[in-house]
Amino acid sequence: MPQNLSIAVFVLGAVLLLLSLVSGGFKIFGSEVPGAANRAARAVAFVIGLFLIGFALWHYNDAQKDVPKLVTASAPSPATSPAPDVGPPLGSSAPQPKSSPTGAGLNDAEARQVYGEEGTDFGVAPRNSVQQTVSSPTPTSIPGARVITTGELKNAMDAGRSFLLIDVWAVPHPVLPNAKSIPNIGMPYPPYDVATALATATGGDKSVALVFYCQGASCWESYNAALRAKNAGYANVYWYRGGVLAWIAAGYFNS
Repeated sequence: MPQNLSIAVFVLGAVLLLLSLVSGGFKIFGSEVPGAANRAARAVAFVIGLFLIGFALWHYNDAQKDVPKLVTASAPSPATSPAPDVGPPLGSSAPQPKSSPTGAGLNDAEARQVYGEEGTDFGVAPRNSVQQTVSSPTPTSIPGARVITTGELKNAMDAGRSFLLIDVWAVPHPVLPNAKSIPNIGMPYPPYDVATALATATGGDKSVALVFYCQGASCWESYNAALRAKNAGYANVYWYRGGVLAWIAAGYFNS
């Protein structure tokens, strides 16, 4: 039975029950009010009223059982929740991709030794444009290229990795092993077309790893040259920030 109908039957039974009780007469403030029905009629009304009330309550409870209950999903407890896959923690010994022989991965954390001022942070922000004053402290990073340290460069040489080492410093100085000299390519206004000079040096192969160096951590010429190579479309560009001075500090010219 619908809930509304059960309530109506309950009200009707309550009314009949009330009438059976009061229609026999009652006293109020010491005066007696005469009843409106005889004893038999009041007994019938009393029985019918009780029946209707019981009937309504019974069907109301049944109707309540049929009402669908709202189910809310409970969150899994922390003990049973699967832990998110965030990968190995920083500094873990998880296996890393191996560098390819083509020089696409010259960086090596185990060989990352620095010398002289190579690792010094002068508080200079990296920039994505050519620096006009080339004889001044440099940043510790370069946009779109990778920094290679003295230890990593020596390790790559000893391992026979394939890359092109480019010396951009124009003044007389000791030259690193097997370096190709392209002087002034890192100056603010090179006296030649940079893209042509790079294409000639690389044979037009823009996937070859290029490593640029000049005097040291206070020389922007190699930084500028690396930016220009990146902007010319070369994919594997490295900046050897330490340059000649770090190579000397490491004692590699005598090795």
